Amino acid sequence: FDCWNAARHVIRPVELPAHWTRFTAFDWGSARPFGVLWFAVSDGELTGIPRGALVVYREWYGASAPNVGLKMRSDDIASGIRAREAKGEKISYRVGDPACWKAEDGPSIAEKMAQAGVHMNPADNSRITGWEQTRARLIGEEDAGPMLLTFSTCPNLIGAIPAMQHDEHKPEDIDTESEDHLID
Repeated sequence: FDCWNAARHVIRPVELPAHWTRFTAFDWGSARPFGVLWFAVSDGELTGIPRGALVVYREWYGASAPNVGLKMRSDDIASGIRAREAKGEKISYRVGDPACWKAEDGPSIAEKMAQAGVHMNPADNSRITGWEQTRARLIGEEDAGPMLLTFSTCPNLIGAIPAMQHDEHKPEDIDTESEDHLID
């Protein structure tokens, strides 16, 4: 994402209107890190945040060391997600890593998280299409500016975006051996 520029894309935290649509995106990990991002969709009410822009206003990155996960249980992650949300905060929907719906010898990760109060839908994990959409949002609209902004209180995402490298064998994709968990 050579179009990333912290001066354009990182903003100081502000009170976001409660009526803005809010959603979360979750990338599963146990041995590898998990990542949760909270987004709000701007209606254009706040100066400097164009209508339709996505604002990442919170993150939780489950890592104990570079590319090493916390090995937390899925229901404990769900409890942590709920604990990080403000009292009365309305989350319109949640999307999660499609791997969460795989069930082999018992309930799936998604089922366990739902039992702990975090209901999700499978995300579209078409990686190349997703990278193109991310790039387009970072570049933004000529008359409006970037359509993807992040609060300065999200240091892991801020560090991950410019660190992403192309996959040597699939140049339109990202090297999945990197710390791509929040980006996914």
